[in-house]
Amino acid sequence: MKRVLSYLFGGIALLVAPSCSVSPTDHLTASLTAAQEVHTVDSYTATGTGSFALTEAGLAFNITVEGLSGSIAAAHFHNAPAGANGGVVRTITGDFAGNTASGLWTSADEEPLTNALIAELRAGNLYVNIHTVANGAGEIRGQVYLGEGTGFKAAFTAEQENHPVTDSSGTGTGSFTLTEAGLAFNITVEGLSGSIAAAHFHNAPAGADGGVVRTITGDFAGNTASGLWTSADTEPLTDALIAELRAGNLYVNIHTAANGAGEIRGQVGGSEL
Repeated sequence: MKRVLSYLFGGIALLVAPSCSVSPTDHLTASLTAAQEVHTVDSYTATGTGSFALTEAGLAFNITVEGLSGSIAAAHFHNAPAGANGGVVRTITGDFAGNTASGLWTSADEEPLTNALIAELRAGNLYVNIHTVANGAGEIRGQVYLGEGTGFKAAFTAEQENHPVTDSSGTGTGSFTLTEAGLAFNITVEGLSGSIAAAHFHNAPAGADGGVVRTITGDFAGNTASGLWTSADTEPLTDALIAELRAGNLYVNIHTAANGAGEIRGQVGGSEL
């Protein structure tokens, strides 16, 4: 009988039943917080989002963190369950450009992704730890969990906007899981020209602008948003919008005062990253 894992995805309880095999693409997610650290942390304002895809090529990862007490001193995957500390199994410090990291962890790396570590990953026993000078043992941590349902991701950039963007070095990561309950989302953005004025899901393919289909401005606490978009919402997740989501035709737009039409945008696509 399969062991069932219960975990929080942006505060939403989901259930996952790990299996031994790797499906063509396994979607995993992490919400990074200071509260997950096993030691005392000097700053509790930082947050982050990680979106991961486990395929035959390896583990692709996109991670964005924000609100840290200082620059990133080091970052790693560690091997231990929630509530415990474990050793480093993959260093990702060099994969960060600013506060966003993208990369692929493979079996050929100097710190290889082994079959044993894949089993630990699927069991929920790997986590990402972000270290700063003020918090050398780790400032924020995110346990990596399998997403139940269909996984999607978004990488946010100013270049995806279809209009000129003023003074932005903004980036971001979105992780999404479509289940019978609705679309669970976790999004972290950073490097914006100012505070978030508005944020929405829109309906249009990459390279085009579309109308708002779900407002998520109120789901943001600082630069991280978590929520569940359901069919019962004021702006409902309809069957037609689910079809658009699966076709890659939904995107998230982040608006600021300096860039009212949108400062960074992320097309929501398949979990293969």
